Amino acid sequence: MSNKFSLPKRKFRIKTDTVIASSAVFISLCALVISISENRLMRQQQKVAVYPHLDIDFNYNQEGFSLLVENKGQGLAFVDNMEVWADDKYFQNWIETADYFLPKGHQINYSICKFGVINNEILSPDEQVLLFHVPWNEETRVFVEEYIPKLNFNICYSSIMGESWHITKDSKRPIEGKCKSVGLKQFY
Repeated sequence: MSNKFSLPKRKFRIKTDTVIASSAVFISLCALVISISENRLMRQQQKVAVYPHLDIDFNYNQEGFSLLVENKGQGLAFVDNMEVWADDKYFQNWIETADYFLPKGHQINYSICKFGVINNEILSPDEQVLLFHVPWNEETRVFVEEYIPKLNFNICYSSIMGESWHITKDSKRPIEGKCKSVGLKQFY
């Protein structure tokens, strides 16, 4: 005798509460991914909103020559150090720089020049600092036209977010970590 057992055919039924629960989990995961993505974008926007951007400007006009540093960015610039050198010789001030290039007895001195310092200073957005100004005369014209182009500049500065940059007269580049002390190479 042969017994045939037949199982009752089950219809596959989707329960409404399972669909709703699965949909809720899926929507929650999507919302979490979007929230994390938006949070990351907001952080990047906040960083960009507080980035400083220093520029070195050489200004030639009828009155004389000026060397300026300007913060053209949106955030504060914490200037850690500045170096000025030529021919592997680091200078500590503008008079020492003029002494290096010009013959003894030159007339570039504190009485005709204006000097500014940005080491350990904070530059606000759109703030401009005069580093050096000389009025035109024969000697200053020679100094500016022949020797200023031979000078190299390096300014290291940071943002309030802790990111740091080196700026030279030709380029600007980010650096890893904080600005390092330059010791005796510091220009004042």
